[in-house]
Amino acid sequence: MDPNGLHEWAADCKKGDSNCLGQREWFKAALTEMREALAKADPKSQEYKDLKRVSDYYGEENQKTGISVGFTGTPQIAAGGSTSNLVTFDIKKITTGANDWKNAGYPVDVNVESAAAVAHEGSNAFDRIGRVGREDYPQIFRDEINAYRTQSDVNYLFNTQSPYGLWNPSWAKIDAHKAQQYRETSIKENAQKSTDGAFGIKRR
Repeated sequence: MDPNGLHEWAADCKKGDSNCLGQREWFKAALTEMREALAKADPKSQEYKDLKRVSDYYGEENQKTGISVGFTGTPQIAAGGSTSNLVTFDIKKITTGANDWKNAGYPVDVNVESAAAVAHEGSNAFDRIGRVGREDYPQIFRDEINAYRTQSDVNYLFNTQSPYGLWNPSWAKIDAHKAQQYRETSIKENAQKSTDGAFGIKRR
């Protein structure tokens, strides 16, 4: 752990390890971006509630909150993962995927997607505080609903397209009410897909 860095880190950076230090800078920038989304939210809104709890859980520099931040490049690991006290990010998967969409002409913002990933994993870690052992489908599904909604909040507040279909600026141009319906449907579909994956469930 690094008590002098931002939050706590899952591993120490060796002296001169620019890759390790670069990973930390990515996280700091993504967390700052997530907090900029929070600043855009109506304090009475669900978006504010979602992002505020994650922001508070991550805490400030030199403030121990019980959460550690780590990074991975393991092929089998998704773009992010979390337990009750650890969030892990594969930065390359997050940024490469977002850049592919952007380069294809879609209104996807790499910095926003990084912030959205930080929001998602922070939500999952917060929901899993104090839990041990294997959990049931409904519990994980609820966690994933919260996580994808919080991820969607970032896209929604910055009004940028989510590669995961969690928000699309074009929806609101057609019908603001239906836009929220589309958003909720996508959140649930993504949550189900992630939960199915955790349990090895394959649907037709």
